[in-house]
Amino acid sequence: MIIENPISGRGAAPAAAERLGNVLVQVGHVVERRATRARGDAGRFAAEAGSGFDRIVVAGGDGTLNEVLNGLDDPTRIPIAFLALGTANMLARDLGLPRDPEGVAALVESEAIRRIDLGRIGKQRFLGNVGVGFDALVVERIGRTRQGALGYRSYVLPILHLLTGYREPRLEVRIDDGEPLACGFFVASNLRNYGGLFQVSERAGCDSGALEVCVFERAGMLDLVRYGIAGMLARLPKQGGVAYHSARRVRVDGDPAPVQVDGDYWGFTPVELEIEPAAASILVPEIA
Repeated sequence: MIIENPISGRGAAPAAAERLGNVLVQVGHVVERRATRARGDAGRFAAEAGSGFDRIVVAGGDGTLNEVLNGLDDPTRIPIAFLALGTANMLARDLGLPRDPEGVAALVESEAIRRIDLGRIGKQRFLGNVGVGFDALVVERIGRTRQGALGYRSYVLPILHLLTGYREPRLEVRIDDGEPLACGFFVASNLRNYGGLFQVSERAGCDSGALEVCVFERAGMLDLVRYGIAGMLARLPKQGGVAYHSARRVRVDGDPAPVQVDGDYWGFTPVELEIEPAAASILVPEIA
């Protein structure tokens, strides 16, 4: 089954999915294509795959992949190939996945499966990261005004507007059974890449068995600008006021603050996170 998001890749997903389907048919596969039309469709299609398919291909962005992972009762049972056509493509960057239909068709043919961890927030699984604070505020604003496909330029004006007069929340983060840590911004990562442009933690890994938690002591306007530049240069760990922790469980309390999950607005704190080790089967390039 190919599950495609028609607006991904600025509308390039249908043509890419058709190329991929043609290649797979030529080598003997039976292929069914399902195109999403609204939020939730990708998860529903994945749930309907049942035992009738032995591969799922996701042609879309990280959000479409996230929906598929949440739609499957057991994401380890059916190996998933990812044709990354979104803005950030965080998993594809971390795992070095091919970005062309022919390369992804080769993944479908292969038996190279990597069991990756998934995070959980409430009843929802997440693939990449959870942010509490300013990034979630930006995501919430864009979600209310979004029309069609997103690109990086879609974030510029909302970020500049929200930075003006921004007041950081005072948060309390409890890692596993430790003492609460005070901060103004918080990110928990399952992947090194954050949003396609930033690296929050070089130690995060999708099969490490833990979340990499980044606690930002201060998160005023100038602090956020400094963190953003450092993240783009992969130098965030060298910044003062930034602390890293590995965690299996995390709880965030304090001032009510917005929460984003893999680039989608989720709600407000308080929130609890945990890691589910080796929870999904992803097709990857074979190691030479």
